[in-house]
This record gives sequence, C-alpha cells and structure tokens, in this order.
Amino acid sequence: MDSMLATAAPELDEIEETAYREATTRRRSRRVRRLVAAAAIVPLAGIATTYVLFFTPDSPATLQLSSGPAGTSLGARTGQWSIGAGSVAGYRVREKLLRLPASNDAVGRTGAITGRLDLQGDGAGLRVARGMQLVVDVTVLESDDARRDDHMRTMAIETDKFPTATFVSTEDLVLPASVAGGRADAVVRGDLTVHGVTRPVAIPVQAQQSPGRIEVVGAFSFGWDLFDIKQPNLSYVTVESDPTLEFQLFFDHASTRSLDGLGSEDGPG
Repeated sequence: MDSMLATAAPELDEIEETAYREATTRRRSRRVRRLVAAAAIVPLAGIATTYVLFFTPDSPATLQLSSGPAGTSLGARTGQWSIGAGSVAGYRVREKLLRLPASNDAVGRTGAITGRLDLQGDGAGLRVARGMQLVVDVTVLESDDARRDDHMRTMAIETDKFPTATFVSTEDLVLPASVAGGRADAVVRGDLTVHGVTRPVAIPVQAQQSPGRIEVVGAFSFGWDLFDIKQPNLSYVTVESDPTLEFQLFFDHASTRSLDGLGSEDGPG
C-alpha cells in the first residue's frame, strides 16, 4: 500500500502543478485583456471628447419671423419703408470638417444692409412697387471660423473683388388678402446679383407687420454654377450642399425715422 501511495504522490503533484499553471495562465490572460481594453478606451474617449467639443453641430438656427404680435392691417402705412436695425442677411451651406462624420451648417451673416421699398394702394389692394432695392455689403460677412471668412474674401464669392450683393425687384408684388391678419406668404421676383453675376430669381418670403415696422424673412437655394462660384472643397473641409441665401429684414416706415440722409421723398434706386 505504501509503495502504491509513493507511486501516486508524484502523479498528484504533477496534476496539481499543471492545474496551477493553467489557472495562472488564465488569470494572466484576463489581466492582459483588461489592460488592452483599457488602453483602447483611453484614445477612444479622447476622440469622443474631441468630437463633442469641436464637431457637434451647433449652427445658428434658420431665420424665422419674430414671435411678437402682428398688426391688423398695412393699409394705414403706405409710402416709403427703409431697412432698419436688426436686419441680417447671409449664407448657409452644409459642410463636413476633415474626414470625421460630423456634418455642420456653415453660416455667415452680416447686418450691413441698405435698401427700401415703396408700399402703394389701400387696404383693399396693397402692393410693393417694382424697383425695391436691397444692397448687402458681403465684405463683412462673418461666421464662426476665420479661415472660412478668409476663403470667402479671396475665393468662393470673392468679396475682395465683388464687395456687394444686390437685389432689385422687377415686378410689383401684390400682397395677398391674408395680410389683413398681419402675416402673409408671397414670392418676390427680381434680379439678384452675386459674385458679379446677375440672374432673374423668384424668392419665397414671409412678411408681417408690427407698429411702424414690416418684417420680411426668406431663403433662396441655388447651384454654385448659377453665379459662377467655385464650390469650396479644401483639405480640411468638404462642402456637401448647394448654398442658401437667407435673410431677415426689418423695414421702418418713413414717418418713424429721423431724416438722417435716407430721404423719405426719394424712391428706390
């Protein structure tokens, strides 16, 4: 019996040693896997943080009519209306920075706008006379990226060469009956000049009146080639859509403005 136990003892020792080595190997393997996973999580977390901080879309909202109370009629305010404070115009285009899946609306705007309209008729038949003119100083378009703004000056719409964008209406705009309720939808037809190129366009707009003011909001999308603009694709950005011209204009009635050189008797240029 003793000889049998003596023979079995080494075999048991070998089994125990083998089991110990296997258990140790499994523990080491699990430890290595955890270390590898942790090492992978760190750069992924850094990428996720960079994405959230720098590439999450947070562009300015599209321009909409103000939520303030509208008037009940435009009939008492015929005559000259001129661009007033708070007016903005600019562009919106979808772009993707670098090669990350983070599309964003690039938006550039300016408040450097002049122009006026002539409202004619009476409460039963109001119209904006043809010849309404708007002039936007595009040299001061500003976005949230100085590189983009520089690109606009020297390439794209080349504001260094073509410092203004203009619109002149070529037809009377007859206001719909719904304007009696303070708001109206309409289409303004005229000649739009961008990048030194003039094209006939039809721009859908929304308008409303508050005491002494008319507010007009609209947007017009067009292909790059319509105004001979080169689509701006650079090493750090890819443009994914056609550009959109957007604007929110406030017109003040001549009777509410001081005579500061705007000249209420003069018609639109």
